[in-house]
Amino acid sequence: MLASEDQALFDALEDAQPKYATLPTPGAKHYLAQVEAVAKILGKPLIPWQRLAARIITERDPVDPTRWRYQRVIITTPRQVGKTTGNAAIQTAKCLLFPNRNAYYTAQTGHHARQRWLDLVDIIDKAGFEQDRDYTLLKGAGASILQFSNGSFIKPFAPTSDSLHGFTPHDVAIDEAYKFSLVEGTELEGGVSPAMQTKPDRQLIIFSTAGNADSTYLKKQVEQGREHIKNPDARTAYLEWSMADNADPDNPASWLFHPGLGHLITVDDLHQLHENEAPEVWLRAYMNTWISGATTGMVTPTEAAAVSARDITPPSHGVKNVAFAFEIAPDRSRTVIAAAWLDNAGTPTVKIIDRFAGVEDIEPKLAEIYTRRPLVIGSDDQGANRAINDHIKIVGKTPITTLTHRDYATACEDFRAAILAKKIILDDDPLLLDACSTAVMRPSGQGWLIDRFKTGAPVPEAIAAVVAVRLLSQSRPPAPKPLVMF
Repeated sequence: MLASEDQALFDALEDAQPKYATLPTPGAKHYLAQVEAVAKILGKPLIPWQRLAARIITERDPVDPTRWRYQRVIITTPRQVGKTTGNAAIQTAKCLLFPNRNAYYTAQTGHHARQRWLDLVDIIDKAGFEQDRDYTLLKGAGASILQFSNGSFIKPFAPTSDSLHGFTPHDVAIDEAYKFSLVEGTELEGGVSPAMQTKPDRQLIIFSTAGNADSTYLKKQVEQGREHIKNPDARTAYLEWSMADNADPDNPASWLFHPGLGHLITVDDLHQLHENEAPEVWLRAYMNTWISGATTGMVTPTEAAAVSARDITPPSHGVKNVAFAFEIAPDRSRTVIAAAWLDNAGTPTVKIIDRFAGVEDIEPKLAEIYTRRPLVIGSDDQGANRAINDHIKIVGKTPITTLTHRDYATACEDFRAAILAKKIILDDDPLLLDACSTAVMRPSGQGWLIDRFKTGAPVPEAIAAVVAVRLLSQSRPPAPKPLVMF
């Protein structure tokens, strides 16, 4: 039997009732009021689902009030519910209530962790606190920290097994957990749990939307979380808002479970998203429904073959208007160099010009290409490429242009769109065509990119081609000098 004030939390949700929920412990001490007060200071008052989550997360152990009732909390919701703002209020309240409290935040990559942390601290930075008196904020890469005057802080970290080595956090939040495989998630927790073990009032919070066949770490958390709500002695709390089983995702009546609806998003917003998003994206991201398929491949073999040409003639004017890109396979088994240029009709044309085992020959080969004065030479600055890029920039004489994560995601989207629209010409290279049809793509932000590590076999041909075309589109050949006659 719920206490009246706890029952009121569920009543306030109206149609947006959780599909699964750990119930509040009647009479247990909690800090919901303090979290609500902080949320108002931050200018982001809690909405009903956030109030229920804060009530559960901040509940104290009735037997030992120095500990949290739940040392592990798993929350899965659709997008557009205010996850970042709710987490900002909870973590800030904890930091202000308890001096010298250490809170850490991560996501699918170190880059994403820092971006989500920046979103979180931006809310705090714009609130009614006074910098230097109430808190100190450092945003530099590798030195990012929001530290309060009482010694408590919130800091991002990369999702690796050794990132928290030597640290003893009280709080750790893992965002977008659906991005991790079971191996990746287990290794991450293997680094987190020992670091927290000495803190009696420790708490791990896992946030995410639903996943797909690749999301094996989150799948395990969901299955265990649903079981934990049946156990009154469980130390894990679980909250899930998702579309009802067997409901019609195209029927607006099925959307009423969405806990952000009427607060942060409207039915019209959902209608627009429903029209614009791919069905699998809509189901997973906005209905919080698991999809059975794995991450999506780039194109089909037929689509790749439709834009291939057996004989591609390099530009007769040399390489001054040609973009070159290299890609190293994740296992460093081979390196590929692709070239991209515009043909006489202005159509991007891609050819694999070199392929060799290992990585030892890449620097001299790039140096030789540079002697011919190409338009640009570059790569995506991820994976095995990064070490080569860094070495060339330090000791080499070959200028290298690297893509940012956002550029790479855009490049993958544009390349795929060009194949589907038949607005690109690919070299009739069997490995290139095979790579384009087997490359596994995963969601990133609002787009999709080739995932080097989730593709069954290395696809450096596809990535080199993608990057070469992107570099070509970003670069412009120098304007011809006017001819002066005497």
